[in-house]
Amino acid sequence: NPATFYYGNPDFYHLRKNTRTPEVCILGRSNVGKSSLVNAVANRMGSELARVSKKAGHTKTINAYGFGPAPRPEKGEVVLSDEFKGKEEMPKHMFFLVDMPGYGHGSLQEWGKNIALYLQKRTALKGAVMLIDAEVGPKESDWDAIELMANAGLRTAIVLTKADKVKSGNEGLLKTCRKVWDGIRRIESQLAESNKKWTWEKEFYVTASGAND
Repeated sequence: NPATFYYGNPDFYHLRKNTRTPEVCILGRSNVGKSSLVNAVANRMGSELARVSKKAGHTKTINAYGFGPAPRPEKGEVVLSDEFKGKEEMPKHMFFLVDMPGYGHGSLQEWGKNIALYLQKRTALKGAVMLIDAEVGPKESDWDAIELMANAGLRTAIVLTKADKVKSGNEGLLKTCRKVWDGIRRIESQLAESNKKWTWEKEFYVTASGAND
């Protein structure tokens, strides 16, 4: 099945019910490249699946995009049509990528409320992808978001975007990687003191829109 837009809503309590299809959310500052990542995964750079705007703070809603075919029913599983399932639709995709509203442009308080609820209470949420602007490095709001994911015990992968805009090249990119690594290890140590567990991918991913290598 081609990737499709599934739902969009600014309020956690009005999101579509989903307990059967895994969700992976994408978080980051406004204009860091979240929608571009969705389009890249969907192979839709020519015709956008997720709208990309040069204006920061464009995405105001929690947007879910379905990927892959619907899973086959397990042996012995009884499949009911949507009308018998109540408010929850039967799975039409293998998983959802969820594009979250960006933060960092005067909307952090309201952003934090709904995103914290989503990270802590969305039962279908299985992981998160945290985008950090490689050109400017991690900001305080990035650390706030990472701490939210860590406290929720959510498996997290780090992606550095806009690597082609780092003026000092690989040297500057490595410096940013070290800064992110050290910051995450500090958060990990703090969690360990409270006997909390958190899994994060030890390899960082680097992207550069339009780059050839």
